[in-house]
Amino acid sequence: MMAKDYAFNYLGMPYNHRIPDRKHFTRLRVQSWSSKSLGDAAYSKPSLTPTVEELDLGSTDDLTVLWVGMVPMSAIPEKNTKKGASISSNKNPKAIPFDSEALGAVVAVKNESKMAQTYILVNPTDGLCEGYMVSNQDCFYFKEFRDDEISTVEKRKSEWNNNIRSHINSLALDPNYPFASSQDNFVIRKLVNIDVLFEKQDREAFIAEIEDQWPQLKTLAIQSKEVRHISDGLREANITMEVHLIRAFIVEIISRMRRSPTTSFSAADEAQMCAEALEYVLLSNGP
Repeated sequence: MMAKDYAFNYLGMPYNHRIPDRKHFTRLRVQSWSSKSLGDAAYSKPSLTPTVEELDLGSTDDLTVLWVGMVPMSAIPEKNTKKGASISSNKNPKAIPFDSEALGAVVAVKNESKMAQTYILVNPTDGLCEGYMVSNQDCFYFKEFRDDEISTVEKRKSEWNNNIRSHINSLALDPNYPFASSQDNFVIRKLVNIDVLFEKQDREAFIAEIEDQWPQLKTLAIQSKEVRHISDGLREANITMEVHLIRAFIVEIISRMRRSPTTSFSAADEAQMCAEALEYVLLSNGP
């Protein structure tokens, strides 16, 4: 397994969460959250798989949370990563084993604080959990919220928090945008919303979503820099497209980039390739 398959804490330690068919950027509804920690209070543990009730977000963000990682309840071993090493440099991470008592870690969507306070989910009732405060340092974060090139603890704290805040802020950028109400394939849809900034951390998340949605495309081994060319080209050319065209478009644009005699593309090159690739896809799909 690779780093993207694990959750990591600020110290760079991996945890094998083993969540089946996890969707990136999942939002959930809770029944309440507390400004206190759980402490030694007794609690019941929810399932790792979100319930129908949790996925029904309703019409308000008041009780909506973003699932950002996991908090193992068993003792955490001593740090086993090299000081000053990035997560991406650890090609064979030795992960903390799966903990059947681990709890989901979430961040409130409606939160004005600069620091994304983390809560753990417990005590499910009628399909909805209660949230209790927990230290962010106890959380092991999913890939879509991390930057695995960072090599220091303090920088991870800052940048990973910024990634979470950036994602939450992007949810409200255009509430009338037709894809904004759907949490499925959020980053895929974000790519084609050219009014929204597509940032560095979105690229790896996009690749993960593409491979989750269409496993056959794993053979393309899409690169982060290729996603950057695509996102920049769409925005430079002011191109919008329907989501159902994305799979064919991605296959075509990747093919065109790799057939090109150069790997260095100007903004005009990116825009032209995107326009030509979309035109080809539209013609291939017929009227």
